[in-house]
Amino acid sequence: MKISALDLRQAQFRLSWRGYNPMEVQQILQMAAAELETLVRENEALRNELQDAVGKLSEKREQEGLLRDTLMEAQKARQGLEEAARREAEVVIADAEMKARELILDAHRSLNDMTRQLADIRKEKIWLRNEVRSGVKTLIDWLDTDEEIEKEEEDGQESRLHFFAPPDPEQARG
Repeated sequence: MKISALDLRQAQFRLSWRGYNPMEVQQILQMAAAELETLVRENEALRNELQDAVGKLSEKREQEGLLRDTLMEAQKARQGLEEAARREAEVVIADAEMKARELILDAHRSLNDMTRQLADIRKEKIWLRNEVRSGVKTLIDWLDTDEEIEKEEEDGQESRLHFFAPPDPEQARG
């Protein structure tokens, strides 16, 4: 049975000949009722505090769960970003390597072309040198022959070479 402060205040006892002093009993009951009221208020206040604490704890646990979920999502996002960055870096590196190979191949082709062109230029230089030598030799031979003819003419000798003389009209009719 539950007893309240009011129950203690309204309690009536039967009198008996050798019983307790009614004033002292009333006084004790009043003190017990006052203490019971204080304890009931404190108990109620503690219950309210406990409910508040339980509510706050529940909120904190909910917030902790949200934070944990947010942290997990952030970690997943970070991992996703790292993976995407790694893949992008691999693509960039592969592209750069491919371009580097192409540049190297182009450089080799250009080098080969230049080497061929240089060889062709050297051959052409040798050919031109030989042509110039041949032309110079022909000119020197012609100059020598011309000098000989002039000497012979000066000496009064008839020219042995007739390619400078005008053509004979009789021979041309033939």
